Amino acid sequence: MAAHACAASRALQAAVASRSFRCRYHEAFGAFPQDRVFVPGVVDAKGLLAPLPADPRAQAPVPSPHVLVAPCPAGHPLAGQLRCTARRALAPGFSLPYAGELYRGRSDHHYYSSTYSCSASGGMVVDGLRYCNEAAFVNHYYGIADSPNCRLAECEQAKAAVSVVSPIAPGEELLVDYGLEYCTRNQVPHPDVPAWARDFGALARLTELSGRLASLEAELAGARRRQQAACSSREDLGLRWRASR
Repeated sequence: MAAHACAASRALQAAVASRSFRCRYHEAFGAFPQDRVFVPGVVDAKGLLAPLPADPRAQAPVPSPHVLVAPCPAGHPLAGQLRCTARRALAPGFSLPYAGELYRGRSDHHYYSSTYSCSASGGMVVDGLRYCNEAAFVNHYYGIADSPNCRLAECEQAKAAVSVVSPIAPGEELLVDYGLEYCTRNQVPHPDVPAWARDFGALARLTELSGRLASLEAELAGARRRQQAACSSREDLGLRWRASR
C-alpha cells in the first residue's frame, strides 16, 4: 500500500512539474482552478516534513464548509482574478489552514516571497503555488477594503493559517495584509510602502533574475561545448578506424 501511494504521488508530481495536471473539481469547490492540486493541509514531495500529496483525481477531496473560491466581480480592483469568500458567517478566532508545500526555510525555497508563499511556524515556509486549498486565494486588503478582516498566523498544528480578526458576513471576501517585505519585493501597493521602495524592490528582483539567467546560459554553453567535444572525439575515432583498415 505504501509503495503504491509513493508511486501515485510521483506520477502526480510529474504531471504537476510538466504543467499537464488538470482536475475537474466538483461544483462545491466553486472556482478552484483545475490546474491546482487541492490539498487540505501542508504536504512534502519527499514525504519528510509532511505527508505526500494525494492525487485529487483518484481520491476526491472535501472542500471547506466555511469558505469558497469565487471570481472577483466586475468593478473589483482584481476583476478577472480569484478571491476567497465566506460561505457562512465567520467570527473572530476562526482559522483556515494555509495549505501547500512545506519547506524548512527561505534558503530551501526558491519561491519565497512569490505570490503564494507564506511564512510558517519554526521558520518554515508554505508555498501554495502548485498544491493549495482555498486560503491561497485570500487577497491583499489594500484597495479593496479600509482594513484587513484576517491575518496570516503561524501555528504549530497547521504550520500556517488565515485567522479571522473581525466578523465576516456570508459572501464577504477574506482579506489580509501581505506585509511590508512582500509588498516591497513584489510591487504590491501598501499604505506604508512608498512607490520608490516598490521600484527598488522590482530592481532587486530583476537583478536576481538576471543573475539566474546568466547562470543558466553559462550552464547551457558548457553543455554545448561538452556535446561538441564528444562529437569531435567520435568523429576522430571514426577517421582513425577507417585509416587503419
